[in-house]
Amino acid sequence: MERKNLIEFFTEVMKLKKVKRSGWIVSGVKDVESVADHSFMTTLMTLILGKNRNIDLNKALKMAIIHDIAECKIGDIITWKNYHKPEKEKKEMEEKEMTELLSSLGPEGKEYLDIWEEYEKMETPESKFVQSIDKFEMVLQALEYEKVEKNLNKLFETFFEDGAEGIIDKDVLEMFNLILSLRKNKFE
Repeated sequence: MERKNLIEFFTEVMKLKKVKRSGWIVSGVKDVESVADHSFMTTLMTLILGKNRNIDLNKALKMAIIHDIAECKIGDIITWKNYHKPEKEKKEMEEKEMTELLSSLGPEGKEYLDIWEEYEKMETPESKFVQSIDKFEMVLQALEYEKVEKNLNKLFETFFEDGAEGIIDKDVLEMFNLILSLRKNKFE
């Protein structure tokens, strides 16, 4: 693989460090995590929670680390309630940018594109697990923001109300439910 292509790819994807997670911003969070922050935690949780499971952990880790890299080009687009764009439109934009980004890596890029497409289809044990972790990480982050943020608005509740959508893995769903019970106890 040509070094120039690698440098261009890494430089482009590094922009994820500056792409703020839009859902938090519109919910009133002041000190917002970046997409890179989210991807790191999703990957770490995949590593820790993926042990001793009947999945290809190496593939799951690749899914976790690349699942949002198209956002270095398109930003973090909110699709709930069509806030920024409908889900279909976002998916089309992601696919176009993911294909373009990863094609610069040659044959290895094709492997990563295939892994991302598998993640998006959510048909394999790895993709179902990583999708579940992706949602769980978001809800755990919401719980943390709720502890420190003062001016959260009604949109913030969306993270808890819709959080279980996409959590297919039963162990991860149990942890999600534990978060809800911890939160409920805090407010009682």
